[in-house]
Amino acid sequence: MVGDTEFEPEHLDPNECQTEQLCLFALNNFQRVTGGFPLTPEHVESRSLYHPKRAGIEQGKVQLWIELYETSGPLPQPLDITPHPPKPYELRVIVWNTADVVLNERNIFGTEMSDIYVKCWLQEFTEAQYTDVHYRSLTGEGNFNWRMVFPFRYSPADEMLVVRRRKAFYEQYDTELKYPPVLTVQIWDNDSFSADDFLGTVDLTLTRLSPPARTADVCKLSRSLSLTGSGSGAGERGSFNLFRQRRVRGWFPVHGKNTANIDAVDGQRRHRGISQTGKVELELEILSQEDATRDPVGVGRKPPQLLPEPL
Repeated sequence: MVGDTEFEPEHLDPNECQTEQLCLFALNNFQRVTGGFPLTPEHVESRSLYHPKRAGIEQGKVQLWIELYETSGPLPQPLDITPHPPKPYELRVIVWNTADVVLNERNIFGTEMSDIYVKCWLQEFTEAQYTDVHYRSLTGEGNFNWRMVFPFRYSPADEMLVVRRRKAFYEQYDTELKYPPVLTVQIWDNDSFSADDFLGTVDLTLTRLSPPARTADVCKLSRSLSLTGSGSGAGERGSFNLFRQRRVRGWFPVHGKNTANIDAVDGQRRHRGISQTGKVELELEILSQEDATRDPVGVGRKPPQLLPEPL
């Protein structure tokens, strides 16, 4: 325990110097301490790489672990610095409801409405999943009861998603790409004869997730939070790691350019800037591959563990 931040180092070898390992672990995570900031870990040297034909232009960096010992004294046992391989996980997202979504269209009677659906992705937007459409919402309410399942590989040491992909067909080996564990949730208005209209978005960082609101009435977009954050105003100090908590359910605010407000004087649509444009009720759960295999679920409302049709 350092300050009011608790660290949980893993894989400490009893045969190695645990004091040194704990010190290095604390240095690597000093920015997580209240009032802390990033530090350069002890023994690690970073050096720029240059090519003689491109003088002065950096070609990358190399990080070296350097230790010097006197030959007259005993040498300590070497530390195993082999990175732990990423582990397979499964993220399950249930989109339950939306509320107070901006109304982007008008029906034939001139009443404002929206045909609402929700879109989510974890690694790349090309792998996005969608709910069905809640047609003709007159209040911004949408009911879905729709499950999405995202398998992924995650490195706990780096707190990053790991994707192996061959960038080009002529490459011999796959390239390992790392992404922050961010779930993007967006609300859209479905259009039959034109492009769908974007209504709002929220990015949920799974390792630093702000607690959601329990009810839609108290779900607010806090100005103290960045627009890439989420939650009900708890901020960074109240955030939690979903990989440890495993499951959470509640309301999250979405934001966007609210252009659907009608000016009371001349009836013209006015650009209001970035503001809260709706709320979405989500249930998020992270499982290891073993737990997910033992407890399978279906996508959408399909079995196993089928979800009921919304009222």
